Amino acid sequence: MPILMIVPILGYIENHFKVKLPSSLKLILKPFLLLLAGLSLGIFLFRPLMTLLGNAIVALIELLHTVALWSVPTLLGLFGPAIVVTGAHYSLFPLVIDNIEAAGFDSILGPAMIAVNFAHAGVALAVILRTKNHNFRTYSIASFVMILFGVSQPTIFGIEIMLKKPFLYAMLGGGVGGLLAGIFKLKTYLLVNPSVASLFAFQDQGNNLLKTGIVILVSFLVAFLLTWKSAFLEPIDENFQLT
Repeated sequence: MPILMIVPILGYIENHFKVKLPSSLKLILKPFLLLLAGLSLGIFLFRPLMTLLGNAIVALIELLHTVALWSVPTLLGLFGPAIVVTGAHYSLFPLVIDNIEAAGFDSILGPAMIAVNFAHAGVALAVILRTKNHNFRTYSIASFVMILFGVSQPTIFGIEIMLKKPFLYAMLGGGVGGLLAGIFKLKTYLLVNPSVASLFAFQDQGNNLLKTGIVILVSFLVAFLLTWKSAFLEPIDENFQLT
């Protein structure tokens, strides 16, 4: 988050330096001054602000978790793709660790992110089946395999954000799956990256694993069907730019 805030400001500062600095000094001074400005903004302004924001989000999640248990996985499932884009999900790890240490399980992040990850998988598979672009299909197959093992960034940045609408469909799939996870009171017993390789973290002596399977299936189908039925622009073979 601090990086996302700093970069646009540094772009403005750089344009200012282009005008104000003498041409003979730009090559030497501009990189140094930009580095100094970026470090100063990050260390003294944005990092403390983002820390406060992260703490506020965690406090809000704890409150919602107490008042309406189902609402937290729903919101995290719905906004999970956007949260991963910004890296803000890392701020929830201490809360998850505390919950596992205190109660023996997590009912917040793990249940929501299993829905999000398989919503991404639904989008990727729909694109694989729909696209007529050979290179893009090859990339989508690789992304699909990676998301099954919990790595969502190739699908998010290489497919969904580029095609725009599928990113929203992944959010909807994650939101519906997160709602089910909340209703089912789904639990994870370890801090893991939710994927086919970490389903053991959802296993208990009851039917928690069965509920996990239902959440996975529903999240996957919602995102898959929405993407399948929608029209999206095909990328050009050479550079994946939209036509």
